[in-house]
Amino acid sequence: MHFSCWSAAHTSKIFTIRQAVLKQPEGSREKLRMETGIREVLTPRQRLIAQLQEAEYRRGFVEGHATDTIAFQLRAMRKAEGWEQRDVAEKLGNRKLQPMISRYENPDYGKYSISTLLELAAAFDVALAVRFVPFSELVDWDSSANPAKVCPPSFEKDEKLQKMADEPYNPHGLLAALDKMDSQEKPGSQTAANAAKENDKPKRQPGAAA
Repeated sequence: MHFSCWSAAHTSKIFTIRQAVLKQPEGSREKLRMETGIREVLTPRQRLIAQLQEAEYRRGFVEGHATDTIAFQLRAMRKAEGWEQRDVAEKLGNRKLQPMISRYENPDYGKYSISTLLELAAAFDVALAVRFVPFSELVDWDSSANPAKVCPPSFEKDEKLQKMADEPYNPHGLLAALDKMDSQEKPGSQTAANAAKENDKPKRQPGAAA
C-alpha cells in the first residue's frame, strides 16, 4: 500500500479511536480498549504523523525543525569544542561577530543564508547537507535520539569516516558492479556480445568429422 495513503487512513482511524477512548469515564476506558483491541492509544511517532495530515502543521513543522536543529547543533558543537561564542566569531575571521553567533544559536532567529551556513560548517570542519527530503526522513530524525545527529564530529574526529576509508579494496566486486550497471543501461549489450562471440567461432564445414 502506498505510504501516504496508508498514513492518512491508518492514523486517522487510530486518532478517532483514541478520541473515543478519552471521552469515556475512567472506569469504562479499559473496557473500550479491550473491545477495540487497542492497548497503546498512540505512539509519539504516530501522533506526529497524524498531526502532519494538516498542511499548515507540515509547513510549521518543517520550518521549526530547520531553525531549531541549526541553532541546537551550533550550540552543541561549540560546547563540544570548549569554545566561547567569540571563539566561533574568530574562526569566522572577525571577533566582533560574537553578537551574530548568539543570534545563530537562538531557535527563533531562522534567517540563515546558505553562505553563512557554509562558513559555519567550515569553522567547525563539518559537512553541510542542504537538500529536500521526504517527511518520513524528517519524522525519523525527530523521533530517534542520536547524539551524532545533534553534534556531528569534525572531519578529524569522524570515526565512521575513518572506518569507511579502511575498508578493504575489492576490485572484483567493483568490476562486477560496473558490469551490472553497464548491462542495465544497455539491455541488449550482453546478448549482442554473446552473438559476436558465436560469430567469431570457426565454422564447421559440411561433412567434416565432429
